[in-house]
Amino acid sequence: MSVLRHRNFAVLFAGQLVSQAGDNLFVIALPWYVYTRTGSKAALALAGLAATLPRLAGLVTGVWVDRWPKRRTMIAADVLRGLLCVVLFGATAGAAPVAGILALVLGLQLVGAFATPAFGAFLPRVVPAGELPAATGLFQSGTALAQLGGMLAGGVLVDVLGAPLLFLLDGISFLVFAGSLLFLRVDEAGGTARGAGGLLAEWLEGFGVVARSRMVRRFLLAAMVSNFALAPTDLLLTAWVRGPLHGSASLLGVMSGGFFAGMMAGGVLLGRLARRRSTRSLVAAGLLAVGVFSAALGAWADAVWGTGATVGVGVGAGLASGALSAWFLRAVPQAMLGRMTGIVNGLSTAMVPLGVAVFGALMVRLPLPLLWLVLGAIPAAAGLGLVAPVEDDLERVVNSQAPGVRLAALGRSRRNGTSSWRPAPDGAGPGLPAADAAGPVPTRAVRSGAADLRARHGFLWLRPPC
Repeated sequence: MSVLRHRNFAVLFAGQLVSQAGDNLFVIALPWYVYTRTGSKAALALAGLAATLPRLAGLVTGVWVDRWPKRRTMIAADVLRGLLCVVLFGATAGAAPVAGILALVLGLQLVGAFATPAFGAFLPRVVPAGELPAATGLFQSGTALAQLGGMLAGGVLVDVLGAPLLFLLDGISFLVFAGSLLFLRVDEAGGTARGAGGLLAEWLEGFGVVARSRMVRRFLLAAMVSNFALAPTDLLLTAWVRGPLHGSASLLGVMSGGFFAGMMAGGVLLGRLARRRSTRSLVAAGLLAVGVFSAALGAWADAVWGTGATVGVGVGAGLASGALSAWFLRAVPQAMLGRMTGIVNGLSTAMVPLGVAVFGALMVRLPLPLLWLVLGAIPAAAGLGLVAPVEDDLERVVNSQAPGVRLAALGRSRRNGTSSWRPAPDGAGPGLPAADAAGPVPTRAVRSGAADLRARHGFLWLRPPC
C-alpha cells in the first residue's frame, strides 16, 4: 500500500475504481434491458455484437495513441463516452428503437478502442520504476474489488431503479474518471513516438514484433480461441438466470460477481505460484480451469452451484490473464506500448464478434446445458495446447524488429521519477543486460490481484467471461 503515497498513482487509482464500478453497471444493464424489452435471444446476440465489434479497431488505434499525449487522450475519450451514456439513458428511458440504442453502444465502444491503449501506455508513467510491479498488483486487485461491487450492486439496482438509470450512472463514472485525470501532473516528454515512415510504418513495426515472436503467437492463438468461446457467456448467463433458474437481475448480479471474487482469489494463487511456475504453465492451468468450470456451470440448474462455477472461472482467468499481463508489460518498451497494446488487444479479442454471432445463433436452436459444455471444452483445449514448451523471445524480437526503439536499457526519467523505456540511438548495444532478461513471472506484479479483464482502460488478453 505504500505505493499510494505517490499522488499521481493515488488519484489515478481512485478514479479508476469509480470508473470500473460504473462499467459493471452497464454490463449488467445492457443485456438485461434488451432481453427484457424484446424477449428475443437474437436481439440479445445483436447487443453482444454491438458491444464487441468495436474492439477490432484496437488493431490500429494504438498507432495514434503512441503519437498523442496519453492523459489528454483518456480525458477526451471519457468525456465523450460520458456524454454518449447520457444520450443512451435518454434513449432507453424514452423507449427508442432498439436499433438506435445498439448504434449508441457501438459508438461508445469504438471510443473505448482509443482509451484502452492510452491507459496501458500511461500507467507506467505515474510511479517510480522500482514500484511499478507493486502498483500494478494493487491496481488490479482494487479494480477487481470495484468490479465485484459494481456487479453485485448492478443486479439490485436494475430491479430497483431500472436499466436506463444505470446507463446514466455509468456516464457519471466516465466523467468522474476524466475529472480525476485533470489533477494529474505527469511529464510526458519523450513519451510519444513519431517514426519517419509514418503511421503505416509504425503499425507494421509493431505488427512485425507480434508476427515474429513465437511466444506471442502461441499465447495469441490460445487467447483468440478462448475468447471465441467466452464471448457469449454474459448472454448465456442472462438467458440461464431468466430461464432455467427463474431468477431476477439480483441473482444475475450475484452470479456475475462470483467471477470477480474468483479473479481476486486467482491473483493470490498466482502470487504463490509465480516463483515456481513459468508463464506458459500458469496460462495453461488457468485456461483449463476456465474450461472445466464453464462446462460445470450448465450441469445443474442451481443458483449456488452456478455461482460457485463462476468463481472457478474467475480463478482460472486470473491465473491466465494476470501472468500474461505481467510478462507483456515487462517485455515491451514504453515507446511501443500504445501500438503493441492495441494490436495484441485487438487480435486477442478478434474472435469475440464471431463467437457472439455463432453462439447467438446456436442459442435459439440448442439447449443451454449443451452450449455450456461446448463453451467450456474450447478454452480447456486451448490450455492443453500450451503444454509444449516455447522460447520466451519477445524482448529479442523487439530488439531486432524495431531498431528505432531498440531496448538498450530500462531507463528512468530523472525529471518525473517514473519508469520509461528509452529509445536507443543507432548502433546501440544489442539489448537488455542479463539482469533484465525475460524470466519467471514477477511475483510482486501479480501478488495483489489478477489482471483487469473487464477494463475499459488498459491491457487485456482474455475477454471477461461474464
